[in-house]
Amino acid sequence: MSRRRRNPPTLTEEERALFREAVSDVTPLESEPPPETTAPPPPRRRPEPAGKRDPEPAETALTDGPGLPVAGDEVLSWRRGGIQHKVMRRLANGHLPVTAELDLHGLTREAARTELARFIAAARGPRQCCVRIIHGKGGAEGSVLKGLVDGWLRQCPEVLAFASAPTDAGGTGALLVLLART
Repeated sequence: MSRRRRNPPTLTEEERALFREAVSDVTPLESEPPPETTAPPPPRRRPEPAGKRDPEPAETALTDGPGLPVAGDEVLSWRRGGIQHKVMRRLANGHLPVTAELDLHGLTREAARTELARFIAAARGPRQCCVRIIHGKGGAEGSVLKGLVDGWLRQCPEVLAFASAPTDAGGTGALLVLLART
């Protein structure tokens, strides 16, 4: 389908006079300064080579929640907005390759918090990755560390999602964690 170009309408002298009369009391706006008097744009920054980055990644300051014990067999699962259900399902089923692992068994609360922050900061890379964090199931009264790790991971901006691992990968005593790219 071709479009025809319309010729602009030609105005009669009477229409032009009416227009001039209609806009006769209009005051023109002040014009902007000419382009040569405006400030030049700021210089563009060049990307920094990967070798010049800080060798030690920044750690996230993790705070404790109530620290109540969580039942050892309780399944944990959490995801940030924007993470697709399909990705979450793949994570929970253990279908994402695990690139690193951290075992927190036997650590005190403070030592576990420090190790987790260091591990998360160091494990991130240019591609999304999945890591396993082993927190244990605790005793008959449950696991305090499991509840703390749940709260700490939710505070980390690098953590996109986590889910209790499948039985063959640690079950409810471990979490599979999806980390964002650097």
